Amino acid sequence: MIVKDSASQLEAKWASLSPGPRGAGQVVLLVLRASPSQLPKGQDKIAQPLHHQPSSIRFTTEDGIEGDRWKEGKDQGAQISLTSLAVTRLVAGGKERWHLLGDNLVVEMDLSAEALPVGTRLSLGSGEIEISDQAHTPCDRYRARLGDAAHDWVADESHESRHLRGRYARILRGGEVSIGDTITVVPS
Repeated sequence: MIVKDSASQLEAKWASLSPGPRGAGQVVLLVLRASPSQLPKGQDKIAQPLHHQPSSIRFTTEDGIEGDRWKEGKDQGAQISLTSLAVTRLVAGGKERWHLLGDNLVVEMDLSAEALPVGTRLSLGSGEIEISDQAHTPCDRYRARLGDAAHDWVADESHESRHLRGRYARILRGGEVSIGDTITVVPS
């Protein structure tokens, strides 16, 4: 079910929320995205993506997240994708739909440029990641799964510094992260 709010209604609801804590946060959901080649024959990769939601994931600097499709064409700056819990709730609705955003981590944390400038290092489980300068923009899959209003709201250029679509990060030190783990900014 696509959320029925308009882009302006989403903006009004966003204005009444906290974007999440700064300096530290929490992992709320983990998502592994299967390769389209792993989908059963005839399954629509847009409408019915094959996403696994494990309780923990492992990641390395060379391979990204074990079991995720990242290696199929992404660059080092997009090894891990993070999205905000506040935005996820607004655009996806119920928790059973949160994986549809297609991000590896749903986090309760402010992902804005002010809170996490490019190059910010984050301790994540037993590993460490760095916020990338690569733009995380919504794609056609985002539009198809969440609707035009959600797509247009997160894509609006006036919201660019808020990073409503989320952030990409590169892996600096491999490790493991679990749901409920704390994410903290590593002091420079």
